[in-house]
Amino acid sequence: MQSFKRFVPCAGGISLIAGVLLSGCATAVAPEDLQVPAQLTCFELATPISYSEERGLLKITWVTRLERGPYVAEREDAAGTFFRAPPGGVSFARPDSLNKPASVLTHGTHDGGIWIPRDPTVPPHLYTYFSTEAAKPVIPPPEANCSNVGVVRDPKTRGVSVVAYGVGGAAGGAMGGVMARSSATGMSYGQAAGVGAAGGLIGGVIVAALINMDVGKITQGPPEKDTGFVAAIRAAAARAMPLRETSASALAN
Repeated sequence: MQSFKRFVPCAGGISLIAGVLLSGCATAVAPEDLQVPAQLTCFELATPISYSEERGLLKITWVTRLERGPYVAEREDAAGTFFRAPPGGVSFARPDSLNKPASVLTHGTHDGGIWIPRDPTVPPHLYTYFSTEAAKPVIPPPEANCSNVGVVRDPKTRGVSVVAYGVGGAAGGAMGGVMARSSATGMSYGQAAGVGAAGGLIGGVIVAALINMDVGKITQGPPEKDTGFVAAIRAAAARAMPLRETSASALAN
């Protein structure tokens, strides 16, 4: 039951749920408290990457997986940069529970990505946006890469608000691209605003309200330890390139 403790925020009733169900919690940070990179960059995972490990006292096997596609720099702190995965591109799953409803005890897909440190001796780690509902995965087209992805900055925060995957050097509906939109809190459109299954566990509305306070906040995992997983991330991140910016009107054409 310790599998997801790194992605459970510590705030009021949430820490109580974490203590009962997950035996731990992680500090949450609001995206707006992090800097937006002056120069947006991007790297690609050509194929999905994953690893499995046994966790907890019961030695339950969990698989951590990252979807293929462009990973776009969206925030940064003093030590590194947060590269956003495709929508729902971060997943954790028990192979023996894939036929069960999504939950912290079975499987789940999340909006989030990879934090890449500036110090090459420090291992990267994953991050997710907190939500009480699973994120809907969007797999980019096979042709999507950093040379044909376009981004639109939010006019207020200057952060990334729309990412469009195109082909042939163009981004937008005319090229059949898949558009991935994120709200001001960082979650995909259509994702739950906070009140979900967890809200009914204890305390009803009170717990739901406490959960809502942390919806959309970034929770960061521990440094990744799987050597193959880390090597694949580092190799991809080493090829990061500047990302071209576009406008909302251009994407609509």
